[in-house]
Amino acid sequence: MEQKYLDYIPSVLLTFQHIEEAIRQYLLRCEVMTAARLHGITKYRISNKGFDKLSFGRLVDKFEKVNGNDSLIKELGSLIVERNFTAHQSYVALFGKDGKSKDTEEIESLYGRAVKAKETAEKSFWDLLKEIEILENNFIEIQKKSNEHVTSS
Repeated sequence: MEQKYLDYIPSVLLTFQHIEEAIRQYLLRCEVMTAARLHGITKYRISNKGFDKLSFGRLVDKFEKVNGNDSLIKELGSLIVERNFTAHQSYVALFGKDGKSKDTEEIESLYGRAVKAKETAEKSFWDLLKEIEILENNFIEIQKKSNEHVTSS
C-alpha cells in the first residue's frame, strides 16, 4: 500500500498543476479581453508575468474576482488545503515522529485522501475549461454586438 500511495502522489500533483495553468489561462484571457474593450479609450498593459508566480490560493482569489461560478470557486477553495498538503506533506506524512512508516490503516487513509483530492481536482479542471469556453463565447458575442452597433450607426 505504501508504494501504491507513493506512486499515486505525482499524478495528484500534476492535476493541481493543470488547474493552476487553467486558472492562469482564464485570467490572461480576461486581461486580453479587457485590453481589447478599452482599446482607443485608455492604455491597458497586459502582463501574465504576475500570474506565473502566484500560489494556488492566490490564483483562486484572483479567479473569484472575475468569475461568477460560485460552486466552482467554492470547490477550488476547498482544494487549496489538499493541494498544499499534497505538495508539502504527502511524502513525509508516511512517517511518524520516530521516522518509521505508519501502519497500513493510516497509509490507506492517506491514499484515500489523495484519491478524493485528485477526483475533485479533475472535476474542477474540466469545469475550468468549460468556464474558459464560456468566457470566450461571451466575448465573441459582445464583440459582434459592438460591431453591429458601430456599423448601424
